[in-house]
Parts: sequence; structure tokens; C-alpha cells
Amino acid sequence: TVPITRFREFFGKIMPKVSDETVELFIRQYLVNGDEVDHERMLESLMCGVEEERDRQLQAAQEEVRSLKRCLSRHPLEFTVGQYNILAGYMGNNMEP
Repeated sequence: TVPITRFREFFGKIMPKVSDETVELFIRQYLVNGDEVDHERMLESLMCGVEEERDRQLQAAQEEVRSLKRCLSRHPLEFTVGQYNILAGYMGNNMEP
């Protein structure tokens, strides 16, 4: 544990724009004996939140990939000669595949 005064000083240095009331609300859930902060429990809680957010972002990315795969599976990835010639015409006079 860390004395609450030292924790307030530390918190004020790393996050100077956070109000004292916000710091007190944050610290309250990690107080031990009224004047010490259980920093290990606090870090464990924060890391758990980070891992949950990472898992949420990973699931969202996986769903996006699945969605893109479904969209791509509906469209052929092959060009016909006519399509190629039209595309080549836009890019220049090269009419050979």
C-alpha cells in the first residue's frame, strides 16, 4: 500500500489537469485503513479494464473482417477481357493483358 498523501502527489504529477474531487472519487474504492491506497489492486483493476477494451476492439475488428469477406465472396475477383480493355483504356493505350 501507499500513503494517500504520496499517491495524491504522484497522481497530481502524472495527471495535473484532473480535479482533486475526481482523484478522491477514484482513490476511494482503493482505500485501505482510510489513509493508504492499495496500488496493487488499483493496477490490477486498470489492467483488467485495458484487457477488456482490447478484447472488445479485437472482436469488432474480427467482425469487420468477416463482413468484408462476405461482401467479397459475392463479387467475382476475375476480369473479363472486355473489362480489362475498358480499364486499360482509362490507364492508357495498352490493350494487351
